[in-house]
Amino acid sequence: MGLTPLAGLPGATRSGDIDPTLVFHYTSEACKLSSSSTKDMRLTQAEEILNKKAGWKALTGTTDFSKIATERPESDMHKLAFDIFVDRIIGFVGNYFVKLDGEVDAIVFAGGIGEKSELLRRAVAEKCRCLGLSLNQQANSKGVADDSPIVIDISENPGQAPAVLVCQTNEEV
Repeated sequence: MGLTPLAGLPGATRSGDIDPTLVFHYTSEACKLSSSSTKDMRLTQAEEILNKKAGWKALTGTTDFSKIATERPESDMHKLAFDIFVDRIIGFVGNYFVKLDGEVDAIVFAGGIGEKSELLRRAVAEKCRCLGLSLNQQANSKGVADDSPIVIDISENPGQAPAVLVCQTNEEV
């Protein structure tokens, strides 16, 4: 359970985790419309808050992950945002390890955050040590550069599963 019994696993009469905006697809007319609404699109204030004003921005005032993923966070809220992000990632990693019966070839860090945040990769790998993940700290520190191969192995023991990989991506494509 989370703040309420609705969070987490479904119960006999409780939904468990759901997309928080699901309810607005059924009750949009009952909610006050946001100033961001247009003639053809209805957007409730709650939807606007959940989609545009929540997450790291609500906790820290920034959407810039590089200001959150730092060895010396500027506030407790910055540390909390980072810790929540790591917690959610390791939850997904653990979930997939179990679903795949431990037959995992690699954990892949990609996209702007995955490619650029040495601290994030290190934190996730440390939390997942029990699953066999280990980093070569020097390779992790180096990360990816423009002249790097598209995929680099930053594992302590390259060639052994599960590998820890960083993959360059073009998010504009």
